[in-house]
Amino acid sequence: MSNVAILGGGLADPSAAQHWGPFGRIACAGSDIASAQQGWFEGALASAKRAVTALAETVLST
Repeated sequence: MSNVAILGGGLADPSAAQHWGPFGRIACAGSDIASAQQGWFEGALASAKRAVTALAETVLST
């Protein structure tokens, strides 16, 4: 039996990186979803920079 549960939206692994990318005007940031230095302050800063950049591109393109 797998230890990964299927949740309401059918996501096999909701913590996977592809589920935390920008979606419209919503972007997630934090050290837990950073691509490098996960769990560290530097990872949170890098994640925030990516989120802000993605949102700026979305807002400026509309």
